[in-house]
Amino acid sequence: MSRLTSRRRKFLNPTTKRILSVVVVGSVFAFFWQSLSGNWERVQQYSVGFSANFVLSFGVFALAVLSSGVLAGLVLRALGQRAVNITSATRAHLGSWVIRYIPSVAQPMYKMNWAAQNGIRRSVGLLAFLYEFAFMQIASVIGSLALIFLVRNESFSNEQILVWGSLLFASGLAAIIALRYLVNPVASRISQMRKLNGNERLPVMTWFAILSLLAGFIIPRIINGLGVGLVTLSLIPDMTIDSVLVVAAVYTIASAVGVLWVFVPSGIGVREATFVALLAALGFSIVDGIIISVVVRLISTLSDVLVAVIFVGMKYITPESTSEEEGN
Repeated sequence: MSRLTSRRRKFLNPTTKRILSVVVVGSVFAFFWQSLSGNWERVQQYSVGFSANFVLSFGVFALAVLSSGVLAGLVLRALGQRAVNITSATRAHLGSWVIRYIPSVAQPMYKMNWAAQNGIRRSVGLLAFLYEFAFMQIASVIGSLALIFLVRNESFSNEQILVWGSLLFASGLAAIIALRYLVNPVASRISQMRKLNGNERLPVMTWFAILSLLAGFIIPRIINGLGVGLVTLSLIPDMTIDSVLVVAAVYTIASAVGVLWVFVPSGIGVREATFVALLAALGFSIVDGIIISVVVRLISTLSDVLVAVIFVGMKYITPESTSEEEGN
């Protein structure tokens, strides 16, 4: 057992993570370069100059992060932290968003430290982070699949519509049940391992709060999808609205997949490769997928600078931290 633990630690050491990150990003870059160089005439047809849509998407991406921050505060309130300040929780979310370029546990650690500085148990901060993550993943994947299904249902037979509709419903139901019965045990286990919990039980979120917040977490996904749609229409003006909706939905799914690769900063490379692969599977051009993914990544990264500026600016409108948590 100790030998297995030792091997696991050795595999997950910082050097290995950096190597894996470089391999993933390098492989995706090589694939993109090969695809673009083999279709250079198609690439030259794109207009990647200044566009008002690029400016709008720059602000829209930042707005999506802000709305997620408000929801992060509401998650804490749903876990019994009624006195938590939404502005302060939003600022904490912006801070954790900026440092997500540091792989692995930077985000949860940041939020747990903020919780401790605001009189909230670190274990509750961890629980809130896990709920946020689960809400975001479910809203991203199931919501986007539902949108693609609605847009593309004309190409399905009645039997296929019934099957896919039933699968989406069953997946959504299973996800909601998992939110209610799996997040707390996972948080409790991690808290025990990290000695965060003490002797107090973690709060349990009500069914109403789960359903309300799950619906709420769709809002940032819609806002983010709007940003992707604006970029797509700038690059490919003749694309139909239905196709733009599919592109936005696929990018949302790809973003959810990229987040899972914790050793890759901000899911870079993984998100883009997943996006291109899924678009190609739906009949879109690989070159279109690559160009859209690269431009969206560039604008969203620049938008993170705006998020950082807002984070700093909110310091002057956010109440000072309350007393330090006792017995963290």
